[in-house]
Amino acid sequence: MADETYIHEIESARQQAQRELTESPINWLSLVGLFWFQRGKNTLGSAPDNDFILQSAPEHAGSFEFNDGAVTFHPVDNLWVTSNGAPLEARPLRTGRDANPDKLELGDLVMAVIIRGDETLLRVWDKNAPAYKNFSTLKFFPVNPSLRIQADFVRFEHPRSLSVLDAIGTVSERTFLGEVHFEVDGVKCKLAAQESGENLHFNFLDATSGGESYLAGRQLNVPKPDGDKVMLDFNLAENWPCAYTQFATCPMPREENRLPVRIEAGEMKYFAS
Repeated sequence: MADETYIHEIESARQQAQRELTESPINWLSLVGLFWFQRGKNTLGSAPDNDFILQSAPEHAGSFEFNDGAVTFHPVDNLWVTSNGAPLEARPLRTGRDANPDKLELGDLVMAVIIRGDETLLRVWDKNAPAYKNFSTLKFFPVNPSLRIQADFVRFEHPRSLSVLDAIGTVSERTFLGEVHFEVDGVKCKLAAQESGENLHFNFLDATSGGESYLAGRQLNVPKPDGDKVMLDFNLAENWPCAYTQFATCPMPREENRLPVRIEAGEMKYFAS
């Protein structure tokens, strides 16, 4: 039956999403730290006299120098640190905005410099983080074919640059191409459609947010349509990384993307095992 084929496709997509979450030890579940750089010297270690305190690090692991937007790392003499698998060089670290960002490895710890708005931050993973090692499964609403909805895509006359706030309080400008209009149980709804490569991206809240689903919303991506129709399959809605860790920097849904209905489809709230 067509419904059985569809249900199998959704379940396969969910299994793939779960594999992608955990196939590398550097993932959202193993993210254990996020630190804001201050100008000058920033020390890292588990001892309380460090600027960046991380319990899984040596007592004193070294220091980052942050000046004029550039970050360099100076490990203590007896620690071996690599960058992308090679010996660490005495140069500014490439950030997440560069083509080949540096990932520093110190034992089971992996560190990278990221930029959000005007802020420069250190992101830290631990390959042995309990949240990663103890992971069992993601949780989903039962597949609901009625929440696979054909919507009207109403393009803006010109793409609009709109501000988006993220979970750490920084603001960035994103390009929005239009709106999708649709109905759920007879209730008229609409969502602003953000451009994301070859996709339309939807960051939304609904009446399950904070209950059965993650309180800060979920996301859905669909291919850009050629015409004025787009298929919204909410069974494929996914959590943002912030659902799995307090150290992610996810964008927050804009006010116009708060749906007045329950979307009982897609990924549910994540509970660590």
